[in-house]
Amino acid sequence: MANDAVWPCPKCQTNMSPGPSVLLRNWHCPACAFDWVSGEALAAFLPTVKAFEKLRSAAASGELPTRMLQCPTCRTRPMRLVRIGGIVIDVCRKCVGVALDPGELNAFKAHGQRRPYAVAADDVITGLDAILHLLTLF
Repeated sequence: MANDAVWPCPKCQTNMSPGPSVLLRNWHCPACAFDWVSGEALAAFLPTVKAFEKLRSAAASGELPTRMLQCPTCRTRPMRLVRIGGIVIDVCRKCVGVALDPGELNAFKAHGQRRPYAVAADDVITGLDAILHLLTLF
């Protein structure tokens, strides 16, 4: 996502602006407070390809229902609900971007404070736990 691009919010279609994260490029909706992280940004940031592929697999599965949100990156609709660490988030079934409701972002932050991860060179976080850790860094 280019900094000068216009990205519509998955929920209300208001133009989003770059979010505050310095570790991971995210986008924030000033109207409804949704946050968006593209699948491309997640893939570049996650410690393993396996972690990203687990999220892609969860988004493609029919385990949880979908929600009629439109992906701002690839325009796919609907988005799949995926449970990570007890928190349900919206994930694009095509590009694996993640949309976070305001409450979901706060829940991830709280979860990260309860279960901090220490990541050393030989301590690789895998699977959906890597995504949970990633989203606590906002």
